[in-house]
Amino acid sequence: MLTYSFTNIGSESLYQHLYQCIRNDVVSGILSPGTKMPSKRSFALHLGISVMTVESAYSQLVAEGYLYSLPRKGFYVADVRSQKPQIAADVALFVPEVAPVWFADFVSNHTEPDNFPFSIWNRLMRKCMTQHQQDLMQNAPAGGRQSPTIWQHFGECRLHRNKSSSGQGQTFYMDY
Repeated sequence: MLTYSFTNIGSESLYQHLYQCIRNDVVSGILSPGTKMPSKRSFALHLGISVMTVESAYSQLVAEGYLYSLPRKGFYVADVRSQKPQIAADVALFVPEVAPVWFADFVSNHTEPDNFPFSIWNRLMRKCMTQHQQDLMQNAPAGGRQSPTIWQHFGECRLHRNKSSSGQGQTFYMDY
């Protein structure tokens, strides 16, 4: 199992340190292409860090092409030798302007569902709602007043309640 030291990392966050360690091992060839990485949970337990820390580092490594994941199989080291080498900053190259291909297009409000990280989004929403319960229940900056249009809409709608045929539950629906 891979082992990295988290002592004397300074102001660097744990996930950044783990990311750098794994990245350096991939680039230097210590981790060869196709090598299966430890599972997030076992790696976190082995290193004595949070599963979220390992998940963040793995996600960053996948996004940058150092690792790849196979659903329900785990994370594997990518072949970085086949990728374009890094060019030194002092070498001037002419690079034609090409429209970028984005992983997720948030501008047009359209993202391919297969590309969107729903599990991460869900986790962050739960975390936010748990940590900021009091803030979320405070009135909006407008003093908690709703738009008159919204109140008019509520006034035009009627809420109906029906018991289910089994009598066990209730169904609510709005009639416009």
